[in-house]
Amino acid sequence: YAKKYLLTRSERRFLPALRKAVGEEYAIAMSVRLADVINCSDESWRAGYGPLISSKQLDFVLCHPDTTEIVVAIELDDPTHGLDDRRERDVFLDNAMEAAGVPLVRIETAEAYDVAAIQRELAEVLEERDEYE
Repeated sequence: YAKKYLLTRSERRFLPALRKAVGEEYAIAMSVRLADVINCSDESWRAGYGPLISSKQLDFVLCHPDTTEIVVAIELDDPTHGLDDRRERDVFLDNAMEAAGVPLVRIETAEAYDVAAIQRELAEVLEERDEYE
């Protein structure tokens, strides 16, 4: 059957604030396969990391609007992220993104979002990334 929406209710609530926060500086990709953002060596694939990468997705990815260069990924953390299986997924995702050198921002879900706070969080993460490049 066809799903009505690409995004969850929480993601749809967050999207307008994210759009305001980034303006036209970045393109926003939604529900992006993790395998479209990172990959691993054949050896790591055989060790079981490849299927884990292939089976996950990121809530949002910001990229350069002209080149599509990946800038930062964003995950919305709702209350289910406190469950054991979600915590394991989050640890894997955090470690994989760090190993690949792709910044990941985690934002708690909310009824409303502070655009300036999102801008500050993104600026902080991108500033850290630029220091290491």
